[in-house]
Amino acid sequence: MTRRPPSHDFATVPATAGRAPWAPWAGWRRRVISQDQRRPTLALAVLVALALVVRIGLTLAGPEHRPVLDGADYDGLARSLLAGHGYAFGSYVTAFRPPGYAFFLAGVYGLTGGAPRDPARAADTVQLAQALLGALDVALLAAIARPIWGRRTALAAAGLGAVYVPFLELGESFVADALALPLVLAALACVIRASPRRRDPAGTRVQLGAALPPASLRWAAGAGLSLGSLTLTRPNAALVAVPLALALWRPRAPGRSRRLKAPVVMLILAAAVLTPWTVRNAIALDAFVPVSTEAGETLAGTYNDVSRHDRADPAAWRIPRDIPPYAAVFGARARMTEAGRDGRLTALALDYATRHPTYVGEVVGDNAVRMLELAGRRRWRFTAATIGIDAATADVGVVAFWLVAVLALIGACCAEARRAPRWLWACPALVLGATLPMTMETPRFRAEVDPFILLLAAVALASGPGRWRPARRAPV
Repeated sequence: MTRRPPSHDFATVPATAGRAPWAPWAGWRRRVISQDQRRPTLALAVLVALALVVRIGLTLAGPEHRPVLDGADYDGLARSLLAGHGYAFGSYVTAFRPPGYAFFLAGVYGLTGGAPRDPARAADTVQLAQALLGALDVALLAAIARPIWGRRTALAAAGLGAVYVPFLELGESFVADALALPLVLAALACVIRASPRRRDPAGTRVQLGAALPPASLRWAAGAGLSLGSLTLTRPNAALVAVPLALALWRPRAPGRSRRLKAPVVMLILAAAVLTPWTVRNAIALDAFVPVSTEAGETLAGTYNDVSRHDRADPAAWRIPRDIPPYAAVFGARARMTEAGRDGRLTALALDYATRHPTYVGEVVGDNAVRMLELAGRRRWRFTAATIGIDAATADVGVVAFWLVAVLALIGACCAEARRAPRWLWACPALVLGATLPMTMETPRFRAEVDPFILLLAAVALASGPGRWRPARRAPV
């Protein structure tokens, strides 16, 4: 009698000609879980519980927190939604901030009896809700790592995510990235489950487009819903749709409909989530605004003479309201719609970048330095303060990032890192490609990239020092 594979990891399921591979999730209620299978599940549950306890403890025992700057905007928009005034700053109807996080805050306030008048109490309510998101992040990290690298790497990724200080900082702040992080992880986990793969004969890589049964449309639908919600929360992270669609594409499946069904389902559902908000903007602003109108101000704050000639903090974002030629655009606010102002600022910023093409490279390079926390203590403390993080916590977060980054570099050199499909690494590359030319403030604007750094660090930890050496190609 042929014994079934002990693991449900699709990366280890061999392709069998003439019949579909064994699917352990079918009839799982009747399956008896062995002692060996229960242990990793119990360990993961402990790590998820640890993540939740750590985050709740920080909320209850940590310093008082109040929403500041962007967080205050999101808090105000959430209160406006609850009061029935719509998505507006007072009486000013807007689409400046992406709506995902504001609706999340409104939902949290609504489920807990309304928005507290005391900002500190409101912060505690939001932090407790975001503690649940943080625990979900840990579970999703394991769900991504296990099918590709196995249980040890999954548990290592979950352990790192449970105590990773930049993640804890996000959970304590009013930032959209606290919601965007689980959404991008959920999209990745769904695509991995929807796209069964097999290893190549050497067992070192997960093949893309292997001739296996069609991808699960249910998981593709989940990826689409997550992707649409992510776009409404952090629009630049929506570029991960490209590698996710490629991951779902089945070039070796018989028939064109089977090859494209899963990516089409994902993209249609993502568009279905996005469309109502775009229609709302067309009605409220009388313009085509897919998500928000903040891109123009973001570009204008970076592409100007003040930022370009600043030697202390080169190519850093500045408030563009008093910087020529953008000041004239803000001065004409009463005569210009929000969408019109966004379009004008975008056009002026792109014209500036065209006239100073080398400056674009300087922006990317300087922002990469900031992303790696190499711009100095003054800079990382300043950007942490913009989301309400104190200096001491910011220092600890930077050290934690450096330690994990060193492990990630080691993991990238391990042969096990090659087991991941190439589309997985395309995701952070595209997110950085959309972020570095504009602005970089840590830890929030690096949040959608940090999970991939943690995954590589987990590969290093699971491999052990004995296997920390570069992968070698097999002789021809």
